Amino acid sequence: QSFHPIPVLTLVLYSGDKLWHQPYSLIERMEIPEALKGWVNNWNGNIYDIKNIRVEWLKNPKVKAVIEGVQRIYQWDRDKESLNDLVLSKDEAIVVAIMTNSEELVIRLEKEESEEIKMCEVIDSYARERELQGMKQGMKQGIKQGELQGMMKEKISLLVRQLKQKLGHVSKELVMQIEVSPEDKLDQLTIKIFDVEDEEDVLEILS
Repeated sequence: QSFHPIPVLTLVLYSGDKLWHQPYSLIERMEIPEALKGWVNNWNGNIYDIKNIRVEWLKNPKVKAVIEGVQRIYQWDRDKESLNDLVLSKDEAIVVAIMTNSEELVIRLEKEESEEIKMCEVIDSYARERELQGMKQGMKQGIKQGELQGMMKEKISLLVRQLKQKLGHVSKELVMQIEVSPEDKLDQLTIKIFDVEDEEDVLEILS
């Protein structure tokens, strides 16, 4: 009777470019008779589509900036004027680019010297460059397995560089743990990187 377990809440943030139309619960994925559904243990997933989150409800200013940035990028329809007032810190802009799978934009942002990024200017320059050079193979449909691995290595490299900037030093053991972590854990680390204070925080996110 003295045992009072502490609940653990697992939230999933979906950041894909399409709206989430998949099931939210385990039982929705099962093909079972209607009469038996009441007897089957169910699990409800706390899945939130970033594009539908109401940013005015968010209290952390950095998280709010990132979520709003992702929403604005997906709403952008090649009209740079719609992004005129979107100004992010360099770190926030890089996280937005990672979450929208804009690897080339990440590389461009990392080269920016300013710590304040006007997204309309960066994206306009980025779009014009892509029109001249064409889309790289990593952005084309039917990406090969080797290219996927390359994208994963780039994501890991970006996370390690950001952690070094934030913590000052990253141990070899932590780098190895990041390298063997699944992509969903790396995505969680990307979202929570602003709250990381030490390597223990990183390991807890990856566990």
